[in-house]
Amino acid sequence: MTKMIKNIKSGIKTTIVGSILILTSLATLFLVEDMDKAIFFGTLVSGIALLFSPDAYIKGIKKLIGIFSKKATEIDIEDEINKKL
Repeated sequence: MTKMIKNIKSGIKTTIVGSILILTSLATLFLVEDMDKAIFFGTLVSGIALLFSPDAYIKGIKKLIGIFSKKATEIDIEDEINKKL
């Protein structure tokens, strides 16, 4: 139990994001009439997982986004289109 509390205190960013995801999943439960169950359970499980995880996950996600955006800027879309024609 103390390890979970340490993770909550040390990983305040992921705790906040996890809490927001849990609240949005509960809000969709009450506000949306034709709700997709996969979206509800996906946000709920993601929120619970982020609630007790350290901030290293957010740093890893930022690094992945940086890598993908760098690769996306290196690709010239017009050249790729002209190759296929």
